[in-house]
This record gives sequence, C-alpha cells and structure tokens, in this order.
Amino acid sequence: MDAPPPPHRLPDPLPQRFRGGRQAPGVRGESLPAADAEAQSDMAAARFPCPVCGTRLEATREHCFGCGWTVVVPDAATRLATLTRGARVIYLLMGLSLFTAVPAVGALALAYADREKARGSWLDSHFEWQVETLWGVFWMGAAVLFATWLGARFLGTGEWLLLAGLPALAWYARRIVKGWTRLSDGEPVTEY
Repeated sequence: MDAPPPPHRLPDPLPQRFRGGRQAPGVRGESLPAADAEAQSDMAAARFPCPVCGTRLEATREHCFGCGWTVVVPDAATRLATLTRGARVIYLLMGLSLFTAVPAVGALALAYADREKARGSWLDSHFEWQVETLWGVFWMGAAVLFATWLGARFLGTGEWLLLAGLPALAWYARRIVKGWTRLSDGEPVTEY
C-alpha cells in the first residue's frame, strides 16, 4: 500500500498536460531561488481565477480547463473599448482629410499602430479597411494629379482632368461612411 505524501509535499493540483509539459517552480512546496521569486510574481500577475469555479487560469487561455467556461481576460473589454475609440478617431481624421490631406497622414500612422493590437478581434477588419482606404485614395489622387500635369504639359490645359478625382473622392467618402456605420453597430467590415 502506498503511503500518503508528506505534509510539506502536497499532490499537484494541475495535471501535467495543463502545464505545457513542465512544472512551474514551487508548485510542490520546493523553495524558490531568489531569481525565480520575481519570475513567479510575473506568472501570478498573468493568472486570474475563473469566475465560475475559481480555478487559477493563465491569461492566454480561452476556456477554463476546470469547468469549460469561456474565459474573458480581465482587461480584454477595456482593450477593445480603447481600440474602438481609436478606430473612431481614425475615421474622424479620414473624414477631415476630405477637406485637407494633412489629417490622412496621422490617420494612416494611427491605423498602422493599432492594427497589430487588434489582431484576432473583430476590430482587425476595421483597421485593415482604413489602411486600404487611405492607400487607395493616395494612389488615386497621385494618378489624377499626374494626369493633370501631363494634360497641362502636352495639351495646354489639364484642369478638366481634375474632375476625374471626383469618383475617387466619392469612393473614399463611401468607405468612410460604411466603416463608421459598421463600427457603430459593433460589426466587422466584411464586404470589400
């Protein structure tokens, strides 16, 4: 008959498969070296209790292995709200750039900065939409200006070619309105 474990060595509450193949230091009562104490405090900060069963979970898990509940990382709602505000600011800057092109540069920089933070969420499609829209209107505008310059240089008058920019502006405005509307409804931009 097996003897019970000594009181200072409690049985491991987590099966080996849930620890990623290795045991965290100090799980079975071993003393931690001074260098590992800081690492354990970092691990504890990334862990939180499941709201249903209380099992300690890592922030990277999607489901509790104790009860199967879908886990919402504590700061995920705050992060999504911040990204949603950022997407609104970008759409606002894009709208202002209909009158002058300067805000478009800031909108593009913000969209690139927030795009990586939004990977894997429904907001990812909005940041992709914004980047594609801003680059699209840039290249269409460059083509219209080049055609206007060529017309003025070789035909003597090219101002009428600026009218070719009106469909590009309509396309740009439509994409801003569509993105803003989908963002306000809490939906991703799925139709391209």
